Amino acid sequence: MDDVGLEFLLDSKKNKYDNFLSMVFEDYNMISEMKAVKIAYMFPKYILKQMPRNTFLIFLSNDRQLANFIKLSKTDVIYIYVSLSENHGYHDVNI
Repeated sequence: MDDVGLEFLLDSKKNKYDNFLSMVFEDYNMISEMKAVKIAYMFPKYILKQMPRNTFLIFLSNDRQLANFIKLSKTDVIYIYVSLSENHGYHDVNI
C-alpha cells in the first residue's frame, strides 16, 4: 500500500469538524456521499508511556474533539488514521 499523507494547517477557533471532513474528502479525492469515514489519532509516545498499553485510539467526531486534537498537534507530531467504508446508512456523512 502506498504511503498517503496530508498536512493540515488548522486553527481551533476557525475550523469545524464538518470543514475538517471536507478537507479529508477533497485531499483524498473521495465522493462524500459514497463513503462513511472514521477519523482517529493516538497520543504522542511520551504521553503513552504513562498510560496503559491497551489505550484506545481517540476518535474525532465533533468540534470539541477536533479542537483538542488541534491543540495537541501544535506541540507534537500527531498522525491521524482515516477509515473509510461504504455508507449504508450507519454513518451520516453529509458534507
